[in-house]
Amino acid sequence: MPAINYALLLPLLFGSPFAGLLADKFNRKLIACGSMCVMNMSMFFIGFSQNFGTVFFLYLLFSFGLLMYGPGGVSLVIDYYPAKLRTFVMGAVTIGGNIGSSIGSLLPAFIGLSGWRWTFFELEGTFSIFALLGILFVKEPKRGQFTIKGGGEGEASAHGHGGGGPNTVAGIIK
Repeated sequence: MPAINYALLLPLLFGSPFAGLLADKFNRKLIACGSMCVMNMSMFFIGFSQNFGTVFFLYLLFSFGLLMYGPGGVSLVIDYYPAKLRTFVMGAVTIGGNIGSSIGSLLPAFIGLSGWRWTFFELEGTFSIFALLGILFVKEPKRGQFTIKGGGEGEASAHGHGGGGPNTVAGIIK
């Protein structure tokens, strides 16, 4: 496996539980938008990098942004939609992730068209648009707003009643 793949894989493997804890404790909108900003910066600076060590480090930074986006983003979706719509919306979110993965697998083709530096600048521009839209238009929903007290069938939220509640990873660890 090429070394650059480890820069993405290792933080995702070992950091995801901690990212979930942070999403339980802090403002998920800020975590999601902040993680997009981290991904923006790393993509932008990869375009200027002069050696493999710098690319590796910046890709590692990108993977930390990606890692932080997951739990906060999913948790936001859970609290935005009632159980009847949640599965459909998560399916739409999954389609977006698959499109992103497909674009990532086409990266060599983009590099062939516009050169490797410009490809990273183009990706950074896309992330910037989504981060700005999130900061301007996404509101932090009330945690557990669609959860029925007592965990009614089909209504249990992924994080119970909010940061550190009894049904959260943070609540279980306490």
